[in-house]
Amino acid sequence: SLGWLGGNGRVPASPPSIVVEQVPLNNVLAICSERLKVGRDIDTPETRASLLELWGTFDGVLGPPRLDLPKTLHVSDLDCVECSIAIKSTLKQLEGMDLHACDARPELVVPAFRKERIRSQMQLLQFQLSDQALRLIPEFHQRLEVMQHLEFVSSERTVQLKGRVSRELNTVHQELIVTQMIFENVLTPPAAGPEEIVALLSAFVYDGKESEPDAILPHSLVEAKQQTARIARRIGQLQEEVNLEGRLPIDEFMRKSMHFGLIEVVYHWAQGMPFGEICQLTEILEGSIVRCIVRLDEACREVRNAARITGDSVLFQKMEQASALIKRDIVFASSLYVS
Repeated sequence: SLGWLGGNGRVPASPPSIVVEQVPLNNVLAICSERLKVGRDIDTPETRASLLELWGTFDGVLGPPRLDLPKTLHVSDLDCVECSIAIKSTLKQLEGMDLHACDARPELVVPAFRKERIRSQMQLLQFQLSDQALRLIPEFHQRLEVMQHLEFVSSERTVQLKGRVSRELNTVHQELIVTQMIFENVLTPPAAGPEEIVALLSAFVYDGKESEPDAILPHSLVEAKQQTARIARRIGQLQEEVNLEGRLPIDEFMRKSMHFGLIEVVYHWAQGMPFGEICQLTEILEGSIVRCIVRLDEACREVRNAARITGDSVLFQKMEQASALIKRDIVFASSLYVS
């Protein structure tokens, strides 16, 4: 095989040898526009002579003429055409460089190529080590400030008791609010039973868009809702104070953080009302009700684990009772088709 890059484009002094090799596609620099017809035996004196004659007509700077792929193969893809134009422009710039006529070109090009590659690697590493690579670093610091205000994290960025509790809450979609509810005893008022607690937790498990119905709820549950709303508003105001990126307006934050669409349904389900009757209390589909109650059972276990961390035996017992009250009947049947 004849190497144009290795031989500076000049005709070899010794007779060339012709071999057939299989190379990866990414090793193909270009396709030559000139063709040489050969027989079954490609390595013959006639073929070598024809190859030497053809090689002598090549430009010593640019090498063999390149095939114009868009024109020859009728390629109309815009990216391919633009790439072909860019290659032609680069080749014209190379043609005007004196380096290609220098006998020491290989000795000069290889070190320069290695230097450029090292410089590119250094730029990449410097970018990866810079703050610019961390696009979310401002938001990270703002959220960290919110958690420090709420005492989830200390000033030394050490996870506090509240932070350990919030890590246990994976089913609810607002860990900060539920954690604050645990520490402010919203879930353990003396007048509230496990039915009220599990109904209140449904606001952080149910993710439907239905508006809250006009539910008739006990006074203790209404008061717990109001306390929860005050906690959510306080967290929303805190996010505004630290200028959190991507934050929602306070009212919208509260509306999207808590969905009370199934609070009455869950409350009556925990009291023992049959499934057919609770479906008459709302227009929400039965599948959504089942999914919410199943997820509530998991949320009860997570809050129970949080109570174990905080040492709150009252909350621990109420969560066990709440889980037992909702885990019944057709909602937790192994199969709705055979049970």
